Amino acid sequence: MYHDIEGDLIRAWQCLQDLSEQNALNLKMASTLASQAHSLKSEAQSVASGYNLRRVNLDISKETFESELERQNAQIVIENHTLLQENKQLSALLHEYEKTMETVMSKFRAHVPPSLSIDSPTAFARSFTL
Repeated sequence: MYHDIEGDLIRAWQCLQDLSEQNALNLKMASTLASQAHSLKSEAQSVASGYNLRRVNLDISKETFESELERQNAQIVIENHTLLQENKQLSALLHEYEKTMETVMSKFRAHVPPSLSIDSPTAFARSFTL
């Protein structure tokens, strides 16, 4: 039975390129998420400092101050709950992505002939130039 090794290598190379593109996209997304987390952290620090309440507190009554404080606390609780849900969803998505990558790489390793090794990039690249 004839087996098309060159075709398998081309498909493997295309799969590797697709994975590299996906990895670059994930790196970009992680960078975006990190910058969003940084901005949220700085925003949380400014909210935690209580600067807004101290500034408003100079010319309002105690009842108004307490109602404003309760309103902000409720808003923060809602935002925290939303962030926790989003964090759980992102964690599940990341776990699913990792499992998928493990599956793809195990199938990739199963299809690459043992004589070729990804650990040896020159041998891997040489097989495509033949």
